[in-house]
Formats: sequence, structure tokens, C-alpha cells
Amino acid sequence: MLFSLFSALLLVPATILAGLLAVTGEHAGRCLTYGGCDTNPHWLYQGSLLTAAIAWLTVLCLPRKTVGGSAYVLQLAARGTFLMAVVTTYGN
Repeated sequence: MLFSLFSALLLVPATILAGLLAVTGEHAGRCLTYGGCDTNPHWLYQGSLLTAAIAWLTVLCLPRKTVGGSAYVLQLAARGTFLMAVVTTYGN
């Protein structure tokens, strides 16, 4: 449960770092200046954050030996999906 809380708190700094990494990309300057380069659908961001939030609540509410372990892995995978979507925002 402690690891779940710690990883949930680290999502904000990780998102900031992923955003900075996305802005330093090759096409980011042109996309920020002229717009229209959002390559990822918006449901990907919302779905991965919603999945991570539900998995986080599941980890906090259920014992670790039942569904808690699987929910923790799902939480980490959803957060990883969200961060990869942020990094690839201004892709080719």
C-alpha cells in the first residue's frame, strides 16, 4: 500500500519531466508555434489516468494478497501508458 501511495505521488513530477522531454523534441517547436500536431487521441490520456485511479483505489481498499497485487501492477502499467503518451505528444 505504501508503494502505491508513493508511486501515485510521483506521477506529478514524472508528468512534468515527460512534458519537458516532449517539448525538447524535433517537431515540438513547430507544433507549439503553429498547432495541430497532437498525434495522440484524448481518450488515451483520460482512459489511462482513470484506469490508474481505479487501480490505486483498489490497492488501497483491498488486502494485498487478494486483488491488491494485480491492481498495483495495473496501476503502474496505466501510469506508464500515460507517461509514454505525454512523451510522444509531439511525435512525427
